[in-house]
Amino acid sequence: SLKAIEGVTTNITVPEVANRTPTLSISWDQQKIKMTVPELRTRLKEGTPSIEVMGNRESCVITAWMMLPGDDQVVASRVVEEFKKAMV
Repeated sequence: SLKAIEGVTTNITVPEVANRTPTLSISWDQQKIKMTVPELRTRLKEGTPSIEVMGNRESCVITAWMMLPGDDQVVASRVVEEFKKAMV
């Protein structure tokens, strides 16, 4: 869903050790999308539905740890919504 948004980069990894949970890292060009990682985390957490994500200064991280079938589409929709709001 994020591939259509210019300036956004995604990377999916699955750790080889411990919790083999697919992990999506999202980073973006903040010149094109005026939103920081902490701002995205807050918007997702305080939105409906509330979505908890991890992150650092450079990227937001989403895992499928507790997702049920269909939750991926809900999360994708909310993330895209917040990116579109923040586009310059």
